[in-house]
Amino acid sequence: MTDPKPRLLYICHRIPFPPDKGDKIRTFHQITYLCRKWQIDLVTFADDPGDVRFAADLEKLCEKVFVFPVNALKAKIKGILGFVAGKSITQGYFYDAAARHRVLALLNEKPYQAVFCFSSSMAPYVLYNLPAIRKKKPAPRLVMDFCDVDSDKWRQYAKTARFPMSKIFLAESRRLLAYEKKINQSFDVSIFVSENEAALFKGQVPGARHVTPVPNGVDADYFCGDTQLPEPGSDPTLVFTGAMDYYANIDGVIWFYKKILPQIKKVFPQIRFLIVGSNPSPEIRALSKTAGVVVTGYVADIREYYQKATVCVVPLRIARGIQNKVLEAMAMGRPVVATSAAFCGINARAGTHVLVADTETEFAGAVVTLLKNRPYALSLGRSAREMIKTRYAWQTCLEKLDHLLS
Repeated sequence: MTDPKPRLLYICHRIPFPPDKGDKIRTFHQITYLCRKWQIDLVTFADDPGDVRFAADLEKLCEKVFVFPVNALKAKIKGILGFVAGKSITQGYFYDAAARHRVLALLNEKPYQAVFCFSSSMAPYVLYNLPAIRKKKPAPRLVMDFCDVDSDKWRQYAKTARFPMSKIFLAESRRLLAYEKKINQSFDVSIFVSENEAALFKGQVPGARHVTPVPNGVDADYFCGDTQLPEPGSDPTLVFTGAMDYYANIDGVIWFYKKILPQIKKVFPQIRFLIVGSNPSPEIRALSKTAGVVVTGYVADIREYYQKATVCVVPLRIARGIQNKVLEAMAMGRPVVATSAAFCGINARAGTHVLVADTETEFAGAVVTLLKNRPYALSLGRSAREMIKTRYAWQTCLEKLDHLLS
């Protein structure tokens, strides 16, 4: 008779199904990988009330699934009240008393060998229950996946925002960094999505302990398609993908639309720009009034839009970690032009796998080069796909979790 699988409590801030945006992609694949060796209980949150129904999909992977709906207005109020009280907005936004009691009940009921938290916003559910955790013999191993250095993201927001939000964002950055330091000292392992993020955290938190990168992967069998580009003679098409209610994506698309796209249009007047992603903000929706600009909103299968792309553009001025949109486009064999901020976490070569450009003129020039030179664009896309298959398979990326959890 084989021994039962060890138990793991997994806590994440957004229900990891469907895996259609950055953090949900990472958490879904982590759970899919871990459930082969662990009995997983999942505590998670649904910021879209309709997402509660996806608990049934996760029950195929997990023993128990507990989903707590998030009321956005109440969550914002809790975040603001926490901020006024001297804490970070992040700490208050996702705090839920019912979820805290559920986590405590699970810790008392079951002999977990490990507790896995995704994002600093979930740390309170461990830290508030730390006395109960430490009473366990043996105590479960505590693993925090920060993914990105969120405090530094708020610092970047502060640089681009206007007063008074710039001051609020800067204060949030400082408070969250202090909280991230506390988390690191309380957990057994701190995971980041790339070597760059891990190095950044260690640079900002002297004495940081047990910090290690576990990169994102991409399903190269799912993101495959035809590696040929749209036929010559058809209107060239640029594609950006991402959640369009996310500040960094909005900022990048608006910058591209205002400063870069006009330069490309001088050479290719019939250029099309597809902005593909859920919940477009009002300023993004307004771009669809421009001829050749399409704002899709949510799409069921993003691969169809990668397939339409002559070039995928990732003009992010604010970015942390590894950009899934870059990995997916590369897996699809599409030529990509990205800023260094969007590219920096990826183990690839600029000029061989991706073109990297940061100024408006350089970015426009890189796109025009690929539109003019089809053989080069094809070569770039094919090299990118081969690199993804070699270095970024999810199985390869997540194997490191085995020894981190033991």
